[in-house]
Amino acid sequence: MTLPLGLLTRRAALLLVGLLLLCFAFGAQAQNASPSPTASPSPTPTPAPTAVPLPDIVSASDSASETLNEIQSELSSNKIVDNITRELAATAREIDTRELETRRILRPGVPLETLGDFETRWQKLADQLTAWGRQLTDRGNALDRELTQMSAMRMTWKATLELARKSNAPPEVLQRINQVLQGIDATEEVLQNRRAAVLSLQTRVAEQTQRANSALRSIRSAQSAAVNRLWLQDSPPIWSPEVRTAAAQSLGRDSQVSFGAQAAQVRNYLEREWTRLIYVALLFIAFAFIMVRVKRQVARWTDKDRALDHTNRALQLPFSTASLLTIISARLILHDAPRAVWLILATLALIPIVVLLRHLIDRHLFPIVNALVVFYFVAQLRLLAASIPVLSRIILLLEMVGGLIFLVWFIRARRRSGPRTTSNKTARVGASIAVAGFGVIIVTDSLGYVALANYLSFASWLRLTLRSRFMRRPASSKGSFPLACKLGRSPRFSSCNGNSHCCAGASCASSGWPRSSPGFC
Repeated sequence: MTLPLGLLTRRAALLLVGLLLLCFAFGAQAQNASPSPTASPSPTPTPAPTAVPLPDIVSASDSASETLNEIQSELSSNKIVDNITRELAATAREIDTRELETRRILRPGVPLETLGDFETRWQKLADQLTAWGRQLTDRGNALDRELTQMSAMRMTWKATLELARKSNAPPEVLQRINQVLQGIDATEEVLQNRRAAVLSLQTRVAEQTQRANSALRSIRSAQSAAVNRLWLQDSPPIWSPEVRTAAAQSLGRDSQVSFGAQAAQVRNYLEREWTRLIYVALLFIAFAFIMVRVKRQVARWTDKDRALDHTNRALQLPFSTASLLTIISARLILHDAPRAVWLILATLALIPIVVLLRHLIDRHLFPIVNALVVFYFVAQLRLLAASIPVLSRIILLLEMVGGLIFLVWFIRARRRSGPRTTSNKTARVGASIAVAGFGVIIVTDSLGYVALANYLSFASWLRLTLRSRFMRRPASSKGSFPLACKLGRSPRFSSCNGNSHCCAGASCASSGWPRSSPGFC
């Protein structure tokens, strides 16, 4: 059946219209589904400054002037920026000299204890710089708040001035308003100058902090490398031509540079902290006064009891005792002193130590004391030359050779003339072990295993162990127990209840001496 042409035309037109309507419907739905752009919020308008009412201008101007005076007074009294500026100059000079010495110790063969000492001192310096940075940040924030306050006050008083002019206020009122505005301008200028100084100082402190942290990173890397090189040959043998050439150079230019840098550190520290030396002197005077009083008191007891002669002999040196106590206590006062200052104090401490020991021990122990003093002095010299690896290596070798010779002499002397006691046998065994240890250090240092030799060089520990064995019964201790009994018979100390025989028996039993010792038990 064939449709008429007119009917086909109408159906095609209807189909086309339907397709068009369907397309329009899908387009509108997609447009509705797409997110519409969000309108940007309009900025919140800044509230207009509120003018001070005309009747309150006098009281408000007085309050504003008082606020400005307080701010200016606080700016004058606050010395944080001035103090940091002054101390930073000395700290920068110290960092310059310390950086030079630090670069010299970052070489193979430097002892781990020296690296640890440098790390501790750099860490203290970095902590101080970090604390200064925090103080400057807090100070800058406070100045920003005060500048914001000045801006708000200016807007308020400008609005007040405009209101006063529109209201035909008297000239006196206008003058008061202008005076407040002038004070605000002057205070704001001072605040801006102070903030600029704080920002500039912050930059300088940050630069020095970065230098300190960089030195710390280098030292820690050197420590890790030194631990990893313990079993590696990090230097040529001691007899090689390279060592002789380096030694000649170390004794010349390197030693001058290193010791000059350490002298500069000491000089900068004394210039900055010279008042602490006054505290050390006052501490010595206090100790000397106390020891003199103790000496006089014990002397009165000695006149009544001759058994205290040995103890009184030790207390006859109040100034030596006071010197030693002062040097020990100076650690609390000079805690941030350079390494060279402590080496000097440690060397000076040898004088009162030797004087006291010669009054405390028997004469046959004097050679041991002399040897200990020599070894200790050489050890301090080696620490002083730690930034010169070749020189420090030679000093360590000489120290170990000297210690080996002394221990061999000591063992032979004790074997020939020493009593056959357990204490004497123990001393000989300890000395024999020390001989083996010193020999290992000499071999490792000579072959070029310098890091291992430095790690094994616990000479100080060995010396302390041997000294505790050798000086087990000093002569002065024969009078220490009677002194304790003397104190026990005083009203303040009544442990023996005044029984001298009880004290004598207890002291003899605890010390191991026979009860029939003359003049004692």
